[in-house]
Amino acid sequence: MDAASNIVQVVVALLATLGIVIVCAYFAKKLLSRADGSSGLINVLATRTLGNRERLILVELQGHTVLIGVTQHNISKLHTFAGQLSPETNPPNDFGASLRTWMERK
Repeated sequence: MDAASNIVQVVVALLATLGIVIVCAYFAKKLLSRADGSSGLINVLATRTLGNRERLILVELQGHTVLIGVTQHNISKLHTFAGQLSPETNPPNDFGASLRTWMERK
């Protein structure tokens, strides 16, 4: 009888620990979802990976659309669009050619 009661205690302790982990994960997810900018002030419209650690991010902020370049060591604003981009606005099909044209202007 002593071995059976020990097994029951271990199972109950494992279930209680699992329950605590699940409750903590639920609250952590709720807290982190509020911290990721989901308040509506900043919206990420699109992301384009250019290399291993380089990407372009199109962000909407307070009614303006901003193109941001992100590298391993730097974050920079590349272009600010007047107003919001509408769904009818189609980006150029050849992204590489557009980027080269933009880089040559600077």
